[in-house]
Amino acid sequence: MTERKTFTDDERLEAALAWHVRLAGDVQPADWEGFTLWLEEDPAHRDAFDRADALAAEIASHRIALSNFEAASADAPTIVSLKDFVRPAPSRWLASRRTWLSGVAAAAAVLLAVFLRPAPVAPPVENWSTRMGETREVHLADGSDVHLNTDTVVSFSMDKDTRTVRLEKGEALFDVMADAGRPFVVVMGEQRVQVVGTSFNILKQDGRVAVTVVHGVVQMSRNVDPEHVRLTAGDQFTRRDGEAAYTLVKVDPASVVAWRDGSLVFQDAALADVVSSLNRYFPRQVAINDESVRTLRFSGVLKIDDEMSVLRRLGAFLPVAVQEQGNALVLERR
Repeated sequence: MTERKTFTDDERLEAALAWHVRLAGDVQPADWEGFTLWLEEDPAHRDAFDRADALAAEIASHRIALSNFEAASADAPTIVSLKDFVRPAPSRWLASRRTWLSGVAAAAAVLLAVFLRPAPVAPPVENWSTRMGETREVHLADGSDVHLNTDTVVSFSMDKDTRTVRLEKGEALFDVMADAGRPFVVVMGEQRVQVVGTSFNILKQDGRVAVTVVHGVVQMSRNVDPEHVRLTAGDQFTRRDGEAAYTLVKVDPASVVAWRDGSLVFQDAALADVVSSLNRYFPRQVAINDESVRTLRFSGVLKIDDEMSVLRRLGAFLPVAVQEQGNALVLERR
């Protein structure tokens, strides 16, 4: 049996820093796979990478502060002291007056430049949406692809520093083109996902966000909280708006993104949750009025085509039947 090599904290940090630098460059799929294997090799590797990330952020903050200081120093107006012009000697009066007028003129020029400077132009925003029951594939200007599921609304903008998607509602699968110089950020209300290049699925529904990583690494955070959670392939992160607590479980990513092929996969799901998912696809909503029916458990694959056909298939697995009541459909115990 091969003895497993152990590493010191310094060696782990050195490796983490090396990965940090490597992932900031021209990242290839093999890089993400190697990084994922390294993270999963030892729980201490994740802690080491978080330390490396914090060190990089601290260095970046110092660089920004220095840049701002240099810019402020370069743009600072010349200050003319009034004490030089209080009771000036007659022989200095004309020179002092000229200096004072020069100072006023310079200040006026600075103010004029500030007020006449054109306002920064906001980057153009592209908007896409799908109707209930519709799916759509969108190719973004940066080379990334977004697959929109039913009843979804997204927008995209890009500048020299950041690529930003806003997911207003619905579900989308992202295949992000790697660009270390421009992080890819998805904003979902108070929740944020940030990546360089990877593939992940996001579902935003009823004040809840679920992020599932297909491959690569993503970083979850909240607008009100600088702390972040790093996710790798197979991780599913779930959190409700307004709550700091979250759940993190391992799932099969293929089952999560099966909607691209027109199917929904459930594993020991409450029937109430199954119906909630189905109601995203059809205008005629399904209701359950019996609590004992709501808590029935279902595992299986449902092909999403005709609504009544889907519900009848569900009835083949569970002791339920669908009843039409006006414009509504009700699942009742059979």
